[in-house]
Parts: sequence; structure tokens; C-alpha cells
Amino acid sequence: MKESGYVTDGDEGLGHVLETYKHFITSERNILKMASEAGDEATVAMMSDYIKEQEKMVWMLVAYNTK
Repeated sequence: MKESGYVTDGDEGLGHVLETYKHFITSERNILKMASEAGDEATVAMMSDYIKEQEKMVWMLVAYNTK
């Protein structure tokens, strides 16, 4: 991930935030898969919780932006 720099437009800023969430969720899904394969239930639970909360946040941001 690269720093976006100076952003003054809200829609552009929100786009950067959503792209960052996309990156995080993709990485967390990979960690979830590896933890599951390794039988690491604590990490599986933690990643599952992270993904759930971040997907909810993405949903709320997209819903807000479509108003």
C-alpha cells in the first residue's frame, strides 16, 4: 500500500479508504485460510471477527456514499 498524498475531495478520499479496506480484507482472508489449515483456532476466530467488522464498515461507507 502506498500513501495517497494530499486529498481534498471527499469522494476521492472515500475511494482510497475503501481500497485500503479491500487490501486488508484480502490479506486477512489469506491469513484466515492459513490459520485454518494449521488448526490455529484462536487466529481463525480473530481474523473472522476482523473480517466481519471491516466488511460491515465497507457496507456502511458504500451505503453512505450512495445517498
